[in-house]
Amino acid sequence: MIRRTIGQAKEGSQRTVREIVTKYESESQQGYRRMIAIFGTDTRRNDTKEALAERLEEARERTRFLLGPVSEEDLAAQHDPIMSPLIWDYGHIGNYEELWLLQKSHGKVLSERELYDIYDASLHPREERPSLNLLDRKDADLYLDAVRKAVLETLEDADLHGDDPLLKDGFVYSMILQHEAQHNETMLQTLQLKKGEGY
Repeated sequence: MIRRTIGQAKEGSQRTVREIVTKYESESQQGYRRMIAIFGTDTRRNDTKEALAERLEEARERTRFLLGPVSEEDLAAQHDPIMSPLIWDYGHIGNYEELWLLQKSHGKVLSERELYDIYDASLHPREERPSLNLLDRKDADLYLDAVRKAVLETLEDADLHGDDPLLKDGFVYSMILQHEAQHNETMLQTLQLKKGEGY
């Protein structure tokens, strides 16, 4: 087990990205797997565009690391009635990013309405999600990559110091980072509940 203790920061000090994000490598069978642990996300941070882009990349690496060893069958299965299929969580992460970082923040839309409806948690309770026409891993990878490419392009021109409450100080970008971290926790819970061969 790898442990990390973060000491208490001095009053009034600001933790940098490097202080709250640690990268470490863990032995895995014949090689090494990159593991990433995120210890905090503050929506009030005033990050630079470069730091926001880096944090978005780190979050996506963590998500894909978690799903990497999971079979296609296990991605699509509902392992417990109170949890979504892992592949729904994955697609939802990308769709939520499109909704907030493209549509609501910059008025850009990549997807058809149907895709928004599939990944809208308020429209489909968990018991319905396995029967939806979900993206498989390959198509979800392509979708998330397309969304992220557009997000990084719009980030270059985003005014993080203006009056828009979503963009100001990078608020909406940090919100999306928190959302992806939240679903990483959900995915880990699902993997713990998975029956049969362990994760």
